[in-house]
Order: sequence, then C-alpha cells, then structure tokens
Amino acid sequence: MAGIDSNTERRCKSFHGCQLVSKPDAPEPLRRSELLKQPWQHLATDLMGRLPSGDYFLVVVDYFSRYMEVAVTKSVASRKII
Repeated sequence: MAGIDSNTERRCKSFHGCQLVSKPDAPEPLRRSELLKQPWQHLATDLMGRLPSGDYFLVVVDYFSRYMEVAVTKSVASRKII
C-alpha cells in the first residue's frame, strides 16, 4: 500500500467534481514593466469578434504612445493574421 496517499491525492485532483470546488490557484503577482524609450518597442495584439456581420477586429496597441491600429478581417486563421 505504499504511496496510497499520493495516489489518492492525484486522483482527487484529476476528478472534475473536486476541481470545481477546490481552491483556485493564486493569481500571479503584478510586475512593473520597464519604461520604454521609443515607440513600437512593445506591442499588444488582440482579436475582437465575431461580430454580427461575420467580421473580426484585429487590434494592435503601441505601449509607449498608446497609438492603436485596427484592421477588419473575415478570418482569424494565423496565415491571414500574420
């Protein structure tokens, strides 16, 4: 019966019902980002949609200037986005 505790713990952690009621993982601590020296060094990208028209918005934001570029696309396939 060696390892019965670890086997029981592993099985309980993988059981869907236990996952629903168990304590969630602690969130990662916030980190300060270093100050940027010029525009377009660090960007954020996100997709928004599917809109009722079937389109998506591709949004790119420059962290330095907060300048935003938005493009409308019909596909979110990586080949199209790249």
